[in-house]
Amino acid sequence: MPPDFRFPFQTDLWWLKDQYFNRQNRGFRIDQSIARLKPSVTVEQAAAEMQQLTARLASTYPDTNAEVTASVIPLRDFWVVS
Repeated sequence: MPPDFRFPFQTDLWWLKDQYFNRQNRGFRIDQSIARLKPSVTVEQAAAEMQQLTARLASTYPDTNAEVTASVIPLRDFWVVS
């Protein structure tokens, strides 16, 4: 997508209220996030970084994050069925 593309609408960032996203509520899960990769970053590199992040979270919070995973999927692949 071009740099000026916004999804949804003209939003740069949507953030949940603190009542939903806090240290006391570690069981809450966000199903999806949409982000733009830097031009020099590949999907594979971003996926590897997300795997490192989920591994660190699982180590730090085993009760709530032991089975949590993440994946990086290009938006076009997610929304367009071929």
